[in-house]
Amino acid sequence: MDRTKQEQHVLKVRLVNRTIENQITQRYQKARLRVIFLDYDGTLVPFSRYPETAVPDEQVLAQLRRLATDTKNTLVIVSGREREFLDKWFGDLPVDLIAEHGAFIRTPSAGWTSEVDADPAWKRRVLPVLQRYADRCTGAFIEEKALSMVWHYRNADPEIALLRSQELKDELRELVSHDGKLQVMEGHKVIEVKRSGYDKGSVAAKLLGTAPYDFILAIGDDKTDEDLFRALPAQALTFKIGISATLAKYNLKDQKQVSRLIDRLLETVLLPGSSEGDACLERSQMSRRSTTKA
Repeated sequence: MDRTKQEQHVLKVRLVNRTIENQITQRYQKARLRVIFLDYDGTLVPFSRYPETAVPDEQVLAQLRRLATDTKNTLVIVSGREREFLDKWFGDLPVDLIAEHGAFIRTPSAGWTSEVDADPAWKRRVLPVLQRYADRCTGAFIEEKALSMVWHYRNADPEIALLRSQELKDELRELVSHDGKLQVMEGHKVIEVKRSGYDKGSVAAKLLGTAPYDFILAIGDDKTDEDLFRALPAQALTFKIGISATLAKYNLKDQKQVSRLIDRLLETVLLPGSSEGDACLERSQMSRRSTTKA
């Protein structure tokens, strides 16, 4: 079965239920070395009218801290956000950060690194196109990142936005067809142009090669997360938020279900009488005391 047929075979909807949750938490508890990939917008936090207002609340930060301080876990936040945003909210956590869909990587032991060509010359060709469509679609706006440019239309009239977004995609694809170094990506109410040759999946594959993980979990909500699901091995536990066909093994009904699933995982290592649970509980309490003092 070729790759296309394989993907058509797995594209389905399978909502997580209590039985599946129990199976996942049992695997989590028994694992010796875990890696957890979490998307940001639409996964850890709900979407907002403007990117700068979609920030994590205390519950999310507490959950991430508890996951990250478990010595068996490698926690990876893999996002389309810029480095500055991820540093601001997660820079003090022992987590791996992936910015701009894999263009930049930061580990707890090192600063930000990138293997992507940073030449911005291509932006001079793309910006006028994006601006023209923003002018023709009230509510749309442009976000410029270090290595990409994004056209947001979440705040525009839905009917006009649908028409303009289709026109824009067609024009951008024609433009990048003459430049093999560029790629057009579509997400939730956004169209993004970036350098080609990397995505969430390619950077995740590199991280998997750094340790013998026996528990791999990934959660995302966007089309860009399908690259991540595609790149992970068959035994990985992958979750797509929303009731839509996906390469992920399971679907979570909505973004709120992410918090529930994380809580279930955390509960498995906080069982009374468990030495691991006692250690995790002590680390969690120390973290909370440190946060309170700060």
